[in-house]
Amino acid sequence: MPGVFCQLQFDAVRSFLTAMGYTTMPTFICFVTAIAHFGWCLLLVPSWGIKGIATATLITYASNLIGAHLYVHYYIHKHNERNLQKAWFWPDTNTFVDMRSYAALALNCSVLMVLQWWAFEIIAITSIYFGVLQNGAHALMLTYIVVFYVYPLGFSTAA
Repeated sequence: MPGVFCQLQFDAVRSFLTAMGYTTMPTFICFVTAIAHFGWCLLLVPSWGIKGIATATLITYASNLIGAHLYVHYYIHKHNERNLQKAWFWPDTNTFVDMRSYAALALNCSVLMVLQWWAFEIIAITSIYFGVLQNGAHALMLTYIVVFYVYPLGFSTAA
């Protein structure tokens, strides 16, 4: 669970930097930690087995998070960037003003995401009952979704 927390926090910082127009450094951080992940796996897996894989993943996710936070703090202080200083702050009492409207928007977005997820799950479960060939076709179509949707989404986010 600590790895999931680190990855979620890094993804939030990465999304923040992307929204502010700083896309190069999160990509560089991910590239460096992905290469380092192979080293962590080579070091930890032979002696720890499956726990070594989990530990290597935790170290990689934590490295992503620490690298992104250090970059934001360094960039704000080094370059005196006003846009980042206004947007990057610690929560205080003003943060929670008008939380009701934010919660209503978040609830609506969550319902939409869950409905989409449930639709994929229901289709996957029902495809099992139609036979092996149909289930294989369904798995193939999910692979095509990744190729034709996720990659263009990543390129549009980076652009």
